[in-house]
Amino acid sequence: MEQALTEDQRDSLRQTMESQREKMRGLQEKIRDARKAMMNAALADEFKDDVVKAKALEVAKLEAEVMVLRLKALAEVQPALSKEQLKKMLNPPQPRGMGPDDGGNRPANRRGNRPPRPMDNEPLPPPQNNPQP
Repeated sequence: MEQALTEDQRDSLRQTMESQREKMRGLQEKIRDARKAMMNAALADEFKDDVVKAKALEVAKLEAEVMVLRLKALAEVQPALSKEQLKKMLNPPQPRGMGPDDGGNRPANRRGNRPPRPMDNEPLPPPQNNPQP
């Protein structure tokens, strides 16, 4: 997003975000606590859909508050965004390798270049003999 802004607009956005720092910090702490509560509910001895859903909605509500603060800061950028800047922000380029027509450039697995783990029925490779200095 900041790539579409001029230097003056970036400064304006930073100033607005700076003025909201304490509010953002408080929301981030609440989000952290709410996520922890959600995970505790999800990993309890008995999984209760309604409890976990309520905790997840609490997290989502807090994250929505953060998003509103960020968008409000963007709306207050001076000088105002041009039509071309708005177009860029509303239609960002798709990240390479993430779409259905990416030409197969995406790794076959999410682990990237790490070697595959042995299957359950395969023996583990011998340990590497790397002497410690």
